[in-house]
Amino acid sequence: MTLEMTPITPRYGVRIDNLDLRDLTDDTFADLRDAFERNSLLFLPGQEITDEDHIALAKRFGPLEDRNADNLAADETFKVPEVSNIRADGSVTGEMDLHMLELKANMQCTRTARSCPSQSSATF
Repeated sequence: MTLEMTPITPRYGVRIDNLDLRDLTDDTFADLRDAFERNSLLFLPGQEITDEDHIALAKRFGPLEDRNADNLAADETFKVPEVSNIRADGSVTGEMDLHMLELKANMQCTRTARSCPSQSSATF
């Protein structure tokens, strides 16, 4: 299968349409991984994946990083973290709010993986 890619910016990032992340052959995943390596950012709209699907896909890119591992009870397992700037009460975090700054720092690490302490290969 040939990936349908549309550049997002002239320098990096592509939109990939008509690809179901739940059903990737090894060859299609190799093409997806290559697209990630060449473009640094993949936008895959319209995905309907469960947390289990998300975890299975992420593991194909490499070992998962669990930043909450130290806080888990012995019987708890990895959960896909929610990334949002909306608080539990419905309010939106401010531009200089610590939570927002942490989200921005993580985004920067995702863009420049070499400068981050993690060994993870991809962020979804």
